[in-house]
Amino acid sequence: MFAILSATVWLGAASLFGLPAFGQQGTAEPVQKIYKAAILLTDSETLPPADAEWQPQDLPDNWSRTRPGVGGFAWYRLEFELAPTALQLSALYVARFNINGQTFVNGEAVGGNGQMGEPPGLQWYRPQFYPVPAKLLKPGVNQIHIRIKAYANSQGGLSEVVFGPSALVEGMWSARYLWQVTSIQITSAITLGLGILALLAWSLRRWDTAFGYFGAAALIWVARNGFYLMTETPIRAFYWAAFGATLQIWVLSFVFMFVLRFAGQALTTAERLIWAFSAVAPFVLLAAGHPSLALVSNLMYLVMLLIGAYIVKVTFDVARRERSVGTLLLVCASLVVYGLGAHDWFTHRNALSYSEPLNLHFGAPILFIVVAWNMFKRFHDAQKKATELAETLEVRVQEKNAELQYSYDTLRAVEASQAKAQERGRIMQDMHDGLGSQLVSSLAMAQVGELSSQQTYDLLRSCIDDLRLAIDTSTDSRDSLALALGNLRFRMAPRLQAAGITLKWNTAGLQDDLPLPAEKQLPILRVIQETITNTLKHAQAKTLHIVVASSATELSIEINDDGQGFDVEAATKSASGKGLNSLDKRARVLGARLTILSNENGTGTHLVLPLSDT
Repeated sequence: MFAILSATVWLGAASLFGLPAFGQQGTAEPVQKIYKAAILLTDSETLPPADAEWQPQDLPDNWSRTRPGVGGFAWYRLEFELAPTALQLSALYVARFNINGQTFVNGEAVGGNGQMGEPPGLQWYRPQFYPVPAKLLKPGVNQIHIRIKAYANSQGGLSEVVFGPSALVEGMWSARYLWQVTSIQITSAITLGLGILALLAWSLRRWDTAFGYFGAAALIWVARNGFYLMTETPIRAFYWAAFGATLQIWVLSFVFMFVLRFAGQALTTAERLIWAFSAVAPFVLLAAGHPSLALVSNLMYLVMLLIGAYIVKVTFDVARRERSVGTLLLVCASLVVYGLGAHDWFTHRNALSYSEPLNLHFGAPILFIVVAWNMFKRFHDAQKKATELAETLEVRVQEKNAELQYSYDTLRAVEASQAKAQERGRIMQDMHDGLGSQLVSSLAMAQVGELSSQQTYDLLRSCIDDLRLAIDTSTDSRDSLALALGNLRFRMAPRLQAAGITLKWNTAGLQDDLPLPAEKQLPILRVIQETITNTLKHAQAKTLHIVVASSATELSIEINDDGQGFDVEAATKSASGKGLNSLDKRARVLGARLTILSNENGTGTHLVLPLSDT
């Protein structure tokens, strides 16, 4: 790649500054360069006679200068002399004729280049090499006739003609062919590869439109080069010329868009004007017609030079801002391309020699290679920064995870401490509300002598039961309710048995692993305990049924005895109904529904606790 780039730079510099081309060297004396000719404008397809109205003509002959507005067919007649000893295999080398031609030596055809009618053969940019057998030559004066087809104001004409030994002339032709044809093929291949690579990159980075514009410009440039390489076309020469000019305008438009994206600029109005220029250009060229096509094309090329000057200015801005080797090379490449473009514009304007080749194709791959290097360097730097950022981010994430884990552990410790504190507070509050209040009231009654020994016994037992309930539910976990109920049954069963009451305990419908927080369990156990205590004190029952069951939505507790009933409403309103009011209060604290029904056949207490909020 470096060798190709070096060769391309050398060729471009040679075009711009007049350095010698590859293979171009001094010629031996036998080689003759013919600069004098005679011309005859005629449509005749046969060689005109010597007495026709031939006019003297210096070569190179550029019709855009010597015959403005003239187009059609013409014959050139050239003469050269040979010594008898110089009759050997020779050759003719014609640097340029426009647009197609046929060549004869001493009346015999030695070269023809396709159709002369429409659409004609396209030989305007290919140097011509015609071997001349020795048998066609003669001592003394020899004649060369060249018939050309030209279009008005399109640089029709003929360059100087070189005649001499085949090996020497072929060397001159080969150097020119390398310069004009092979170099385009090489640079087109380079540009095509870069364009495809850029479009592939754009397909992966659709948001980065610079790659898309660059790839499109490269591919259109390759198509534009085909305009120089094609020797046959299925369309008329006028349309082919308009198409070639349009391609150059489109290339510049995409390059302009790319440079703006590369520089990070947005010029909405200018971009709209460029796109409008690109869209209108082919129609303007077609409307111009053959006589005015070259003039309109040159005016459009002048506009393109102005756009190119702005592109160079933008690359200077980028280089001044970024100050890198890549952007400095971009400025140099832009200047080379602009210089070669100016050179070609002057060539189209007939300001340079008719034999002067067009050289912009040398600059394009230089620019595209430098641009591609800058773009992929940016891409590489972006990927590197992304990788470094990802690594830094991973480290930061690990640090944050460690911080979060520490915060989480600390929060769990704080929550556990708070839970223990809340549990201690709950136990103290329960003991204060239950055991404490009973002890205080008992102490007051004892002080005035109102308690019998049996009453004292009952109060103390009640206090001990309440204390045990508080201890059973003193936990910071969600213990099973079945375990707490089992502890309650274990303590209450002997008292019921001593009172002659048969206890029927049924918890088959209770989920074994039903968890309830301690603040829920204690009120439930107190409801059951107080109901059992009331049965012991007042019911004179023989049997006590306790059924505990649960479902997905609620917990149900039914307590039924077969003792003497009582008036629930009257008992609630009387001073002796504190027990019922206490049960109702505990149910409200739980958020449960409490129902008490009583008659002469016994009393039933039903507690229903919704489980959705537990």
